[in-house]
Amino acid sequence: MIVSLDGYLMNVWSLNKDNAIRRILHILVDRCGPDAFSLSVRWENEKSAVGIFQPGEESIFAYIFTYGQEKGRYGLHLEYPGVDNLGSSTQMIENIELDNLIELLEMHFNIV
Repeated sequence: MIVSLDGYLMNVWSLNKDNAIRRILHILVDRCGPDAFSLSVRWENEKSAVGIFQPGEESIFAYIFTYGQEKGRYGLHLEYPGVDNLGSSTQMIENIELDNLIELLEMHFNIV
């Protein structure tokens, strides 16, 4: 599975990430395609977390992590762009199952 990282395509399984993070990326690429999102370099060295955004829309962002979560569950921060002079907002959800995580990400990025 190939994903875009800062404009470069790379294999999801070659990323220096925990298997749970690589698994979610693999599922997203499989469901949405390799061009549906890009990885943020901000958490490049964080094994238990990843940030993703739609290419060209960095203000619509998702931060996915496994640290501090129950086994087999994920944490998710969804960032929304600001409107009408209001700053961006973030929705934080913790200990969610994989299926719920996928649904939330598909809705967040409007990929259905």
